[in-house]
Amino acid sequence: MKKLIFILYFLIFFQSKSISQNTVHGPSVKFGYSTLEKYSFGVGYNFLKFKDNWGWSRPAHNYYLEYIPEYKAIGLSANLQYTLIFVEAGIEASFRSKNENNDSYFSFYPHIGFDLINVDLSFGPELLTYKSNGNNIGFKISLKIHPKLFNQGTNRLKFKKD
Repeated sequence: MKKLIFILYFLIFFQSKSISQNTVHGPSVKFGYSTLEKYSFGVGYNFLKFKDNWGWSRPAHNYYLEYIPEYKAIGLSANLQYTLIFVEAGIEASFRSKNENNDSYFSFYPHIGFDLINVDLSFGPELLTYKSNGNNIGFKISLKIHPKLFNQGTNRLKFKKD
C-alpha cells in the first residue's frame, strides 16, 4: 500500500511541477458501468492542456483510484484522451486487484464520447485480460466529473459576470 501511495503522489507531484500556462488541473470523480465489471467508482486527478485560445483543441490525462463493488476490488486507472470542440476519443488502461477468482487483471477501454470541460461522458468496448462468465470483451460507459479546475497562470476558464 505504501508503494501505491508513493506512485500516486509522484504522478501528481511530477505533473504539478510541469504545468504550463495553458494547462489546468484539478480533482476528479468517476462513475462507470460495464457489462463485465458492473459498477465502478473512483477518485483521481485531471490534467487538461489548451492548444488554442478558445479551448477547442485539448488533450487531457486523468489518473484514478477506483473501487469495484462486484469483486470488492481496488483498481488504478490511467486515461489519455484528445478533444476537438466537444467530441473526445481516448484510451484507458486499468489494473484491478482481483476478479471473481481472486486473480488480478488488466482492462483496456478505448472510448469516444463528449467532453464539456468539467464533465466527460464516454462509451466503448472494454477488453479484459481474463474471461468473465466466458467473455473478455464487454461494453462500458463512464462519467467523469471535474468539479474544480485550477490554474494560476491563465484566466481561460474564469467566466466573467456581467
